[in-house]
Amino acid sequence: MALTALLNQALDAATTGYNVIIADGFGAFAAAASGTAIDDPCAAGLLIKVSSTPLECNIHPSQLGHQVLAASIENALAKAGYQEAGKVMPRGRRLRSE
Repeated sequence: MALTALLNQALDAATTGYNVIIADGFGAFAAAASGTAIDDPCAAGLLIKVSSTPLECNIHPSQLGHQVLAASIENALAKAGYQEAGKVMPRGRRLRSE
């Protein structure tokens, strides 16, 4: 956790003044895992399970984990003023359509 905080501080410092949007995937996973056994993302189903007994997961997100990460990106974009419906950027420019 301490290393994550240091990385976040470095990212904040390096991107200040450059209008960069950063999504907090770590915080999203922590929030989604809260209330599980020791706030464990594996127990919350956020990581790919490799064993049930004992419960073990690898480091890759499960389908639910991908949804949590995608939601953190959507939230970061919304906070920055991006509108999902019209995919309009804050200054009226449009994002590329799919």
